[in-house]
Amino acid sequence: MLKEDKNLFNPVRGQSLNRTNGLKILIATGIYPPDIGGPATYLPQFIDFLESKDCDVKVITFSDSSDNDPKVFRILRKDNVIVRFLKYSFCLWKELKDVDLIYLHDVSLVGLSLLVVNFFRRKKYIIRIGGDNIWEQAYQRGLTKEKCFDFHSQKLPSLGLKFKKFILKIIAKNSEKIIVPSFFLKKVIKVYGIPDNKIEVVNNAVDLDIKDNKNEFYSRIENYKKEGDKIFVSGGRLISLKKFDLLIKVFKNIKNGKLLIIGSGPEKNNLVKLIQDSNLSEKIFTIEKMDRGELLNIFSLMDVFILLSIGDAFSFITLEALLSGSKVVLAREGALPEIFGEFEHQGVEFVDLNDENYIVNLLNNLDRVNRIDESGIKTIKNKYNYERHLEDVYKIILNIIR
Repeated sequence: MLKEDKNLFNPVRGQSLNRTNGLKILIATGIYPPDIGGPATYLPQFIDFLESKDCDVKVITFSDSSDNDPKVFRILRKDNVIVRFLKYSFCLWKELKDVDLIYLHDVSLVGLSLLVVNFFRRKKYIIRIGGDNIWEQAYQRGLTKEKCFDFHSQKLPSLGLKFKKFILKIIAKNSEKIIVPSFFLKKVIKVYGIPDNKIEVVNNAVDLDIKDNKNEFYSRIENYKKEGDKIFVSGGRLISLKKFDLLIKVFKNIKNGKLLIIGSGPEKNNLVKLIQDSNLSEKIFTIEKMDRGELLNIFSLMDVFILLSIGDAFSFITLEALLSGSKVVLAREGALPEIFGEFEHQGVEFVDLNDENYIVNLLNNLDRVNRIDESGIKTIKNKYNYERHLEDVYKIILNIIR
């Protein structure tokens, strides 16, 4: 059920849109805490920052449950897609009346709702795009096994994807700006016919102000370490392009090691079955939920972090692993070389996903992987500084409002 607030976004008399504070910003997103994932982690921190600038911020999101937060309007996911679309669109229609800017964080069903409602409301909006949604959906549904750019050079394999691409192009072309986390993703978005000057690259950042927290797995891992096991960690949304199945296959040949896979997603059941069928239940463990304090404590014990994804446009979890001082092994795919290439052989080793023997050899001989030094950690903290990231996004907002 939608919350009702008659005073929501009441305009201030005589106040110009040229002001630099008191902005009324609506965030339209598909996920928000307690959901997990990059956007759910990022948005509350972004909202705190905007409120520190005297902005009035409201959120509309899909959710599995309701709460009493007057700033967050939750559309329950249990409804069918048509009902969700109608409820989201109604909520947008009601709340867009007096906003200065919409910050769109989802270009699928949320984007379609905004496109329909904004045809009448005519509000300015910017989009943050964190990945190539069309390709990711095609890959997850088994409609392609091609890498991103190879996929876009061919005809789309279904009418549904063609429709989604059509909608994405309209949403993007009508936006004021599109914010992406890497030049890799900017290059992908340009494939959709979006002009270069509309796309702004603002690298993601990590928040270093995290409370220390230990969970039940911490003690188990401590015991594994005492028994002489090496600790391997991987994580992220459990989708097929992350190649956790390849990691499990590789891990059959890893000596004296335990692997912890952290995350949730549509591939969870398939991965659990693969672990069981491979007789690796004593070597590989999956854990669905872990807050960042717990995660960083696990990182402090691990020997290496591994990510074999073929399509990441950025990777929060890899940045955090590097900041923990861990050794890191990554696929030379997507934006990973762009973001982490400067640390190659200085904390990071890249692998070719077609060379499984090399990956096994490397993971069995971790002494070949160096740890990042203090200079590298300082570089990460400076380059991916959270305040700088938020200020950069805020400047884009102000330039549009002015």
